[in-house]
Amino acid sequence: MPNRHAVEEAINAGHGILRLEPCWVPRSFMIPGRRLKLHPDDLYAFGGHRGGINERWFSSTIKASNGPATLEDEGLSYVRVASNSRFLLKHAIEHAGDLLLGADVIEREGGWNLLCKFFDNMGPIPHHMHQSNAQAKLVGQRGKPEAYYFPPQYNLTENNFPYTFMGLEPAPPRTMSGAVSKTGTKATTESCFTPAPTGWNPAQAGKSIPESCMPPDRWSPTNLKSQATFSPCFNRSSKAASWIGA
Repeated sequence: MPNRHAVEEAINAGHGILRLEPCWVPRSFMIPGRRLKLHPDDLYAFGGHRGGINERWFSSTIKASNGPATLEDEGLSYVRVASNSRFLLKHAIEHAGDLLLGADVIEREGGWNLLCKFFDNMGPIPHHMHQSNAQAKLVGQRGKPEAYYFPPQYNLTENNFPYTFMGLEPAPPRTMSGAVSKTGTKATTESCFTPAPTGWNPAQAGKSIPESCMPPDRWSPTNLKSQATFSPCFNRSSKAASWIGA
């Protein structure tokens, strides 16, 4: 574990930039899209029982919640220093967060509340939603707003079905909207229930999704998506809640 001096030395050695090792995360319920520039021999480096690697996390200070076989440091970014040693970015934030983010940010936010990642799947992601802060607080978690960007540089291969759906198709009746509003604010419900086009190929496009909305690729009844996606997630200084269903 680094002390404050070690973190300061790493910052100075990089002229204000910390060099982070790649952080790979497997998912047992998905098939890798093979577009993360990872060698094919390494796609199942965690073992077949863990599933293939289909996510790369950036500047992560949160451990992956990935079932009973999750490694102790899975999902956590490491800082690589000149001496060929390393330490966790999480520990750097804990011991010298003011040097990295500023004292005012650390005081206000309590840590590094942002996780960016690439996720890259061969096919659709299981249906799920992200709770609001109020909902997640009931189980000791935080809400999880996300933003999505679909980089053309990572989508040269379209995989199974390169479409993302925004909203619902067909649009739900207002009675359904009213029922859903019981678990969220009226404004949030209405923003989630925007009718979608039949399909949307969003290469070089993006979308911000507030918490308590289902992310864009989960709205469609057909639930199709296979773009490689860059996704900043917020409220990540502690575990952010996510619900996965059939």
